[in-house]
Amino acid sequence: MRAVELARVAAQAEKLHLQCMAQRQLRRAVFGAGAAVFGLGLLCWAQVIVFFALERPIGAIWASLVLIVLNLLAALILAGVAVKSVPGPVEREAAEVRQEALGQMKQAAATAALVAPIGRFVVRRTGRRLGNKRATALSLAAMAARYLGSRS
Repeated sequence: MRAVELARVAAQAEKLHLQCMAQRQLRRAVFGAGAAVFGLGLLCWAQVIVFFALERPIGAIWASLVLIVLNLLAALILAGVAVKSVPGPVEREAAEVRQEALGQMKQAAATAALVAPIGRFVVRRTGRRLGNKRATALSLAAMAARYLGSRS
């Protein structure tokens, strides 16, 4: 009874933790979007200021062309950085660990699925000679030893 109560309390605490974390992430996203809007506005005004600063010495067409080239260069540099972004060593190792854990989980599930049918088969075969309880215990002990021995 105590374990069930503790599990219920733990589940409620986890639920509360996840709700608070989701609310915090939502606030971060909203404020980040607001900052992005104002940052974009700032970038637009910076473009206007550079345009007006270049318009007198070189003319409106050339000022526009300079801004287009500068924006294109910035876009190409940022795109190049984004394309060259490869997984780091921690990300690669985490993926390897995940794959290994999934493989071991599948193997354990397959082995567990075979234990009961094999156990029944062995008990039927040896149960007549040894007695059902003793045969069951010996069969399960042998399978456990073999299974655990191959894991190490």
